[in-house]
Amino acid sequence: MTEEPIRKLAVLLHADVVDSTALVQLNETVAHGRVQDVFKRFSAIIAGHNGTAQEIRGDALVAEFSRASDAVTAALEFQSANTTHNDGLTDEIRPELRIGIAMGEVKYRKN
Repeated sequence: MTEEPIRKLAVLLHADVVDSTALVQLNETVAHGRVQDVFKRFSAIIAGHNGTAQEIRGDALVAEFSRASDAVTAALEFQSANTTHNDGLTDEIRPELRIGIAMGEVKYRKN
């Protein structure tokens, strides 16, 4: 007998790096390090707003929240902090994130 997946309503935040290919072409090593730094800082902000970074793959991140307001607050806080962080950089490799937030039913499979 196959068990039914667990279903719940969740708020999902998806973020990806704008023009990541162009950043890599400027300096691959620096770009990859900066993207990792962006997601590390954003993951800390997500956790501080009751969210969980579910997956980071390449230049994209997916996080889950139980409340939309927490997702929006985390996104706004990150964008503000990242702008300040990028203003302090001395080169052209300044990763910016495109962020989308959606709410819907999520299915979880038991492993």
